[in-house]
Amino acid sequence: PTATPTFGSSTLLDDCEDGDGTNNWGGPWYTYDDSSNSGTSKIVPVPGGVFNMASGGAASTSYAVHITGTVTTAYAFGYIGVGTGTSASSPTDGAVNCTGFLGIRFYAKGDGAQYAIKLIPKSTVNTGNDNFKTQFIAPAAWTQYQLFFSSFTQEGWGTAATLTQVLTNLKAIEFQTIGQPWASVDLWLDQLQMFP
Repeated sequence: PTATPTFGSSTLLDDCEDGDGTNNWGGPWYTYDDSSNSGTSKIVPVPGGVFNMASGGAASTSYAVHITGTVTTAYAFGYIGVGTGTSASSPTDGAVNCTGFLGIRFYAKGDGAQYAIKLIPKSTVNTGNDNFKTQFIAPAAWTQYQLFFSSFTQEGWGTAATLTQVLTNLKAIEFQTIGQPWASVDLWLDQLQMFP
């Protein structure tokens, strides 16, 4: 893979306080579901629509990311999720070299269920969609997580890649449901930071 420019000194990805669907690095916030796999799972905000932050952030701040929805079994591996790009060109396969960071910090709360956080590389790094990921729980009260990238792994069913390849070409970070079905999904996220 071709190395991309290393991101500057600021490690704040998004504190959500501007209320819009663009993070501090210029990348978009977006939602997705399993419709591309003929699934019927639903998510709000709807994919492709305007992404606005919700009122009530972590640590007495004003805004946060909030998704709700349902996950069905119409697609056997049904899912919904939310992600944010690492650069303004992320939707068209842009990426940022994040090898200078050790991991990511963020606040989460929600329905008490377990979610996956995934590292999405640009298409020049082929993972066969078996992306590096780890898990966290969205408890009832805001809780801060600090996750080292060294704890992220592939599951082994896709195409093997290295964590360095992925971090050198990091396109997005995604948060996704685990398992099926889910009668009700409720996930909040805030204060995303990459830490060195």
